[in-house]
Amino acid sequence: MSWQQLADRVWGESLPRRAPRVLSSYVCRLRHALGRTGAIGIERRRAGYVLSADAEELDLHLFRRLVVQARTADSDDRALTLYDRALSLWRGEAFAGLDSSWLSSVRERLGQERLVAELDRNELGLRLGRHRELLARLSAQAAAHPLDERSAGQLMLALFRCGRQADALEHYQRVRRRLADELGVDPEPTLQELYQRMLLGDRTLAGPMITGSSPPSPVPRQLPAEPAVLVGRGPQLDRLTAARNSSTRSCRVVISVIAGRGGVGKTHLALHWACQNIDRFPDGQLYLDLRGSSRRPVPPETSVRTLLYGLGVSPDTIPPDMDAQVGLYRSLIAGRRMLVLLDDAHDTAQVEPLLPGAADCAVLVTSRSQLTSLRVHGAHAVDLEALPPDDAWELLVRRLGAQRVAAEPGAAADLLRGCAGIPLAVGVVAARAATYPDLPLSVLADEMSPTSA
Repeated sequence: MSWQQLADRVWGESLPRRAPRVLSSYVCRLRHALGRTGAIGIERRRAGYVLSADAEELDLHLFRRLVVQARTADSDDRALTLYDRALSLWRGEAFAGLDSSWLSSVRERLGQERLVAELDRNELGLRLGRHRELLARLSAQAAAHPLDERSAGQLMLALFRCGRQADALEHYQRVRRRLADELGVDPEPTLQELYQRMLLGDRTLAGPMITGSSPPSPVPRQLPAEPAVLVGRGPQLDRLTAARNSSTRSCRVVISVIAGRGGVGKTHLALHWACQNIDRFPDGQLYLDLRGSSRRPVPPETSVRTLLYGLGVSPDTIPPDMDAQVGLYRSLIAGRRMLVLLDDAHDTAQVEPLLPGAADCAVLVTSRSQLTSLRVHGAHAVDLEALPPDDAWELLVRRLGAQRVAAEPGAAADLLRGCAGIPLAVGVVAARAATYPDLPLSVLADEMSPTSA
């Protein structure tokens, strides 16, 4: 390759001053670095430079050779293994971070090669009955390539075979609308035919039984343990239940925001309701601590990826773009009766990307803020105040036992006045008293007194 060609591919129209000298310096450094491997070298010729390398040392050559072998393999299992080996050589986008017209064209061409190989591999997996194993990968691929009709058909088929006929049909409609809006065309006949067969419930699309596939991802059960003691809060629990019941009359996802100051029992209330109503969410429960009251709340991009991991998505199949990640997350939980508990949210911006789009799901959010902006999404507000005196007394009795509290009613009342009806404070005091069973409650009350020295 001549130096002019090489310079054009590196800089395009933005040639630096003294381009031949700069290029020679770069090639010299590159030759020195490659010389350490012994397998790749750069030679100077009259017309320019020649790169000599063993084909086995270049991932691209090995990828292409493995793909050819996969396409001519004597069995689907053998072909699938070869495709997996070929695609495992990819570690991100080609020439990521570099930009020139030549590099952009090569990057696009290589991306198409990779996509075709991925779609071929998916085809084999579906033929072998591995639709459940492939579902997360196909969802990510469809989100990353929303106009690719072959990718759309594969996702539709996997959804249909997983018993999600409605989701498969809805995905077709999304693709059809996008093709019409962006390209002004209808889906190709093959995709239209697949849609019509699914619409009629064609049983021949069911495919083979799963052979040699890995087990499906377990249903997420991420809720922490139910609180041992919850006193009062009857009206708030009723409000949460009423909000959930409203989903039968609305097509919007049910969102409930439990708001109150620190220590008032927001998380306890959310977990108690969730555990008592767990049968309403047979497809799983996702839990995420957003750490909104800390100095470093969890950013939305981290939260979305964490939820995708909880849904069984492999890290290497998660699209890099956050919008695509959110789309994948919502696609995976669409049509599934799931609960998403977002604990300790800082603000609405932290929550909005994590909201499902389907009415089958419910979202519980706890926060020290009211998050009034979520009312746009139809959120139900559940405000939590300090416990009334009778409930605070009952909580202390439940923690310490009726006999010990009845033995020192005055001291117990002093302790509760110091706790100001905050359940967390009552719990801390009760834990201290339980640690020292022979310690009079009056001593603890004196320690809490603001006049104590």
